[in-house]
Amino acid sequence: MTERQRTFARFYAADPLGNKTQAAIKAGCPAVSAPTTAYKWLKKAEVQAEIARFRQQTETKLDISAEKVIQKIAEVAFLDIRKLFAGDGSLVPIKELPEEVSAAVAGIEHEKLFEHFGKGQAKHVGTTTKVKLSDRLRALELLGRWHKLKLFEENITVKGDEALIAALAQGRKRLSGSGS
Repeated sequence: MTERQRTFARFYAADPLGNKTQAAIKAGCPAVSAPTTAYKWLKKAEVQAEIARFRQQTETKLDISAEKVIQKIAEVAFLDIRKLFAGDGSLVPIKELPEEVSAAVAGIEHEKLFEHFGKGQAKHVGTTTKVKLSDRLRALELLGRWHKLKLFEENITVKGDEALIAALAQGRKRLSGSGS
């Protein structure tokens, strides 16, 4: 494996979106040939092994595991919103939020409210706080797909022209190698 391929593997492994062209450019390939070069490099077993090695190092360093990812998605999906509030109905201070609740918070906005009187004078009369939570339905969807629930299976039913349906079936057979 060349040093440029090793550098490509490092950049590719570090990119959460897996942009092979950008990884090749960062490894020193000209932008014009980067997509083709990256495609060829990704077919090489030694490059794939190096990518896997870099990803494993990152996962170990950051303590990332499938279980931890699923746990965090579950925390968002099954958040008990009551844990955001104290007994008197006020918001729990951020530093006191339980870990599973703070994991589901996507953002917080504070706006101080003032009553203006006289020239340049104002009196603080309250604060509005808006808490935006992570997308609970999306988290439930991800968990449902992970559990392979029937609700999340994607089935396509084709109705209509029998000749078209037969042609599609023949095409599938050819693609799968079971046709003549």
